Amino acid sequence: MLGTILINLPAAIGIAVNPPAIITGIMLLTGPERRRLGGVYLAGWVLGLALLIGLGTALAGWQVRGHVADARPIVAWGELAIAVGLLLFGLRALVTRRDDTPEPPRWLRALGNLGKARAFGLGAFFAIVSLKNLALLAAMSGRIAVAELGGIQSAIVAAALIAIASAAILGPLLMTLSEERGSALLLDRWRELLLHHMGTLTGSMMLLVALSLARHALDTLR
Repeated sequence: MLGTILINLPAAIGIAVNPPAIITGIMLLTGPERRRLGGVYLAGWVLGLALLIGLGTALAGWQVRGHVADARPIVAWGELAIAVGLLLFGLRALVTRRDDTPEPPRWLRALGNLGKARAFGLGAFFAIVSLKNLALLAAMSGRIAVAELGGIQSAIVAAALIAIASAAILGPLLMTLSEERGSALLLDRWRELLLHHMGTLTGSMMLLVALSLARHALDTLR
């Protein structure tokens, strides 16, 4: 079980490093209802990830049931295809990045006054409507399915990976709840850094995750 978590750790970190989602979470934490909106936003994100990994693991488990040995090469080839896609995505993000652009994106300027329902929906949107997340969660689901774990063990693994994938959104919320002095300034600094280096962070992380997936896939196919 621990081995399955460690194998999927790079993919979970790849999901966690999502500058637009993190920036949105920080922006919600600067409003008048920051605690409620931050918590609801996190709930939407977690539920979205849980839905995808739950459906993915169930579908993959149904497909490989009783044929785990035969399914491992198929999963590995799928990982390799995902790695190639992420590699291209990462290179494109690095080549087309505009880290010096001071103007905030439209989605950030359009946040305005969000209610709890919209904050929840926004969290779920960032978790679900993302090709990167879909690809990484598909790879994670395939690995969990061929790990020959029981139902409870699979649920624990999925929960641990979701927690890791949510750490970058949970961290700012915990800082706000702690009400430590200087936390608001620190969060604002993080927001600025993420906003100005969004392309570099996204592209670099995708390259690292792609290399990790490719290495694991090639080791399985040997």
